[in-house]
Amino acid sequence: MGYGDFFVTGDEWALVEVVPAENREHYAQLAHRITEHHKDTKFSPLGWTTPPFILPGPNVPLSLRAIRPETITEVFTGILAPTDRVTTCEDFTGPPFPTIGCLAWKVPGGSPFEAGFYGELADGLLTALWWSDRQVDRPTADRIADGLAQIGSRYRLILVAHGMLVIDPEDRERMVTYLTEHTLPE
Repeated sequence: MGYGDFFVTGDEWALVEVVPAENREHYAQLAHRITEHHKDTKFSPLGWTTPPFILPGPNVPLSLRAIRPETITEVFTGILAPTDRVTTCEDFTGPPFPTIGCLAWKVPGGSPFEAGFYGELADGLLTALWWSDRQVDRPTADRIADGLAQIGSRYRLILVAHGMLVIDPEDRERMVTYLTEHTLPE
């Protein structure tokens, strides 16, 4: 039995991904493409002046690491709780619906909008693992960063935010800063 519902809108789905470290160069090139795509973007009350940039997936898939969901549960015990379901919607205005083949671990709390990991599963292995783009307090960030360093080292993983920010989980200072502020130290 899990800890309630975990909700991620369609607009924020898969914006922060945990991927094999071999994808580092892929995301460095992607950051340049994103910057070029949005160089003339103007923001206004009516929206963006450029079409959306669809983030491509990693070149080396997470499934090659053969990570079982039990590993995530074990590493984050006492920090993140497994949930009963993952719910999403098309955008911020669409009706919510349950996902199929997804699972999540979230910061315990009364809301389905808590920070946490969510992912897709096939044949008992994670095929994708994402972080909800929500901030956490410093003590929680410290503990999550410790867990990320463990799985990052064991499975050679990196965290990629918005296709542009690549963070090595073993770089604790950068990871904690990202988790608490969504910015990175210089």
